[in-house]
Amino acid sequence: MPLSSQLGFRKIAALIAAAGTLFWLYTFYAIAHVPIGDGTVSNGSRSSRSA
Repeated sequence: MPLSSQLGFRKIAALIAAAGTLFWLYTFYAIAHVPIGDGTVSNGSRSSRSA
């Protein structure tokens, strides 16, 4: 493999690795900022029907 194509391959590999790293950093950052709960309102009772 010539030196010039080896350097090109390394640049492409570095760009792909950087893009993957940024993707996972953003993904875990977004997951960490999800509000607690599933979005439903709870008043402490197990059922919304009254007895």
